[in-house]
Amino acid sequence: MAGKTETYHIAKNAADERVTLSLSVPLLQADNLSLITWGSSFILSGILYRLRESVPVVASDGPVSILELGAGTGLVGLSAAVVWGADVILTDLEPIIPGLVANATLNAEAIAAHGGRVLCGTLDWNQPEQLLIHSDDSNDTRGIVNDSEHNKASVVMAADTMYWEEHPRLISQTIFAWLKRNKDARAVVCYSLRIAYLEVAQEFYERMEHGGMELVAEGREEMQNDDWDDEKLYEWNVWRWKESEWRS
Repeated sequence: MAGKTETYHIAKNAADERVTLSLSVPLLQADNLSLITWGSSFILSGILYRLRESVPVVASDGPVSILELGAGTGLVGLSAAVVWGADVILTDLEPIIPGLVANATLNAEAIAAHGGRVLCGTLDWNQPEQLLIHSDDSNDTRGIVNDSEHNKASVVMAADTMYWEEHPRLISQTIFAWLKRNKDARAVVCYSLRIAYLEVAQEFYERMEHGGMELVAEGREEMQNDDWDDEKLYEWNVWRWKESEWRS
């Protein structure tokens, strides 16, 4: 279904060089939410260049390097592909995939120019062990099934995934399933500090720590753009496995 096209200018470095990404946003809903680009995706995309020190982007020895969960319109993963020059898989539920494939195609020139690569895949957080990679053709849903036991990611990213009481369990178990167990693997999460969901964010922290992870870096960012109909304050955090987890 036809929608609108949004344009974003994403910071590449501290010198404020920017790369332009275009997103086509179809008029559809998934899980009773309209498909839009949320503020936390914009915030996380804008600070990726600052996270280089705490997120080693290591080339993968398999098909998965960076995995974005709940990609939506794909802004975070597409930004990672150009800012970090990385291989990224954008994942979401099946109805969202054609839009993700279309946005990857729309930005293919910018992605290639910066040394990145983007694929799209279906990943259900309730059954996170399998990921269906789709072809580059938005009309073709055939693909290759990757399993989390043999094809783990060096980085797992998620933006605006803390608005439901089940999200701490679902997101943490998906991170645990897909993140490589080594000293360089990282999970990067960003969400709006909505008062109604602060307990949800706290439960996520607790589940991550209980699952063997620890914080590497964290911070808060204030939205400076009044165009966003969302909260103004956002929190981000970077996680890694505790040494006891990857040495065991």
